[in-house]
Amino acid sequence: MKNVEIELKLLLGKRELKKLLASELLKGVLREGSEKKRNLVSSYYDTADFALKKNGIAYRVRDKGDGTFEATVKTDRKSNGGLSERVELNMPLAENTAVLEGFGELGLGYELTEFAPDGVEKLFTVDVVRTTYLLDIDGAVAELAVDNGKIIAGKRKDDIDEIEIELVEGEVGALMNFAAKLAELVPVFTEKRSKFARGLALLGVEGDWQTGKVKVDNDANARLEVLKIVQVRGDSLLLLQNALKKTAKAGDVKQLVKDLQSLRSYVEFGKVFAESVATEKALSKIEEVLGVATKLQEIWKLQALWEELVAKAEVLSNNVLAKNLTVCEVEAEEALCKLMAKGELSVIVYNVVAWLYQSEWQNEEYLQLESTVRCRLQDWQDALGEAENLEDKLVLLNNIQCLAKSLNGKAMSKLADAKKKERRKVAEAVEKERAINFVQNLSKNSNSRVLNRDTGVVIGYLL
Repeated sequence: MKNVEIELKLLLGKRELKKLLASELLKGVLREGSEKKRNLVSSYYDTADFALKKNGIAYRVRDKGDGTFEATVKTDRKSNGGLSERVELNMPLAENTAVLEGFGELGLGYELTEFAPDGVEKLFTVDVVRTTYLLDIDGAVAELAVDNGKIIAGKRKDDIDEIEIELVEGEVGALMNFAAKLAELVPVFTEKRSKFARGLALLGVEGDWQTGKVKVDNDANARLEVLKIVQVRGDSLLLLQNALKKTAKAGDVKQLVKDLQSLRSYVEFGKVFAESVATEKALSKIEEVLGVATKLQEIWKLQALWEELVAKAEVLSNNVLAKNLTVCEVEAEEALCKLMAKGELSVIVYNVVAWLYQSEWQNEEYLQLESTVRCRLQDWQDALGEAENLEDKLVLLNNIQCLAKSLNGKAMSKLADAKKKERRKVAEAVEKERAINFVQNLSKNSNSRVLNRDTGVVIGYLL
């Protein structure tokens, strides 16, 4: 049997899983009597030099726990916006033995023996207890699978505690809309690696997933082209969320700000054609996370500036202001990590992706990407001319630069480059204004003469 597997692979804590299973959200879509529990033991195979993997193939033989066996081939995997998609071919087996022939007839187009003429060897085993439920969501059917178990590669093991939501029939938008509701109920995080990739990692071999690349068509439907871009940007955000749950590295925070600004631009672009609760919710959360992330960046820049000033003037005290900045840094980092641990980026990404899948934009049949982008760019250019607030100007310039960069063509590249220079000047002015306000607030309620002197030095330097 051949099918395209479309699924979300999510990590939930045990407490969160218990909350989900008892929630009204799940009870409202759970098909009565659909619960099944099985012990699945899957053995993954390849040649000694990983010939199957090199050709984009994952091959396993599964003991389905009911006396039946099945061989499965999965082809190259792509991942966008939290979704993974790959072709899957299944073949029933009489016994628990690797069989390499027969997949050509199923639709693979060739036999595995072409890459493994001398047969295959077992790499590792995945042993899980899987509990599945059928969900009826917005006219679609999905299977929720809860997996608990282990990946075993010789003496090395990796625990499995995850859920998968696979689309059985219906539209992808329904699946993403359910994922958005789920993310609002409990913190959820993506697991980009398949069990195959995690098993390979135990063997010290690079995994199998890759993020899709965007190929924009200027003449295509605007909403669908924006969806393609947003899904890839969403993947980046979901990976950053995993990285930022415990610690905030400067490089990750910089990428987070860039990705969120870009995502905000595309939502602002499209919401005039189909504004919804999802867009407002996403924009609100984007601003919340951006506020915390940019504050942390500002503190880092102030710390670097103060160290520079102290190095130039020995009479300055390096203690009081430095200590205050360190306290602020810790608080800002904790606030950002807390937002990541709550899964706020999952809420943002799934809401935006679901909106783009499910919304019908006004006069959509006439909304070709290039012409629509040009119209919105003109709207933002006009608004930029009227904007008096530096913060508003910066947002508009971010929007213009992001949207111009998304189109193919020299004219758009030229516009993006021009706005990049203008944006840099405005960003520098905004950063200076924020920094002055920040250090003024530090000394406002303090009786420390040293702190007041030092903040005065910083403000004087910035001015």
